[in-house]
Amino acid sequence: NPIISDDDNATTSIGETITLNALSTPNRLGQVSSLSWDFDGDGIEDDSGMIVDASWDSPGTKTVNLTASSPTGASMTTSHNVEVQDLEIPVAVITGNGIRGLNGEWRLLRIADLQLSAVSSFDDDLISSNSWSIDGEPFSSATLITVSWSEIGSHLIKLTVTDGSGNIGFVNTTVVVYDS
Repeated sequence: NPIISDDDNATTSIGETITLNALSTPNRLGQVSSLSWDFDGDGIEDDSGMIVDASWDSPGTKTVNLTASSPTGASMTTSHNVEVQDLEIPVAVITGNGIRGLNGEWRLLRIADLQLSAVSSFDDDLISSNSWSIDGEPFSSATLITVSWSEIGSHLIKLTVTDGSGNIGFVNTTVVVYDS
């Protein structure tokens, strides 16, 4: 009867290693000839031995199966759930096709268009939503936006990105509208 334990209370985060062990599995009589670990539930051995390391690239509850086999061919499988958490805050990145000033601000000729994109934003899992605001007012949830103004002035644009676990990241940028 295999026994699985770990030192991390069955919790880890995306990309982080958790050490699993079967050291408490009864084997005083040498009845265990091999231990086979399946980390993704596909029935294929991912590792073997008494102590193994595992990691996952997505959040959620992961079921680890451990099969102990005896020299006579008998086997027994037990399961252990590991909670993989997404603790990483997504990184919001604004890119665009316009002219940048010395301080990184976007420079936009009055009545011209400026396209801004959230495509380069990233996370250790996935970006599930985008939210743009201009001068504190909600503007769009699209990945790509186009802005233009007929009056000169300065405008604050904020991009907020959310990942599948609800973590939020944001970035601000300024657009300076000028007249030729």
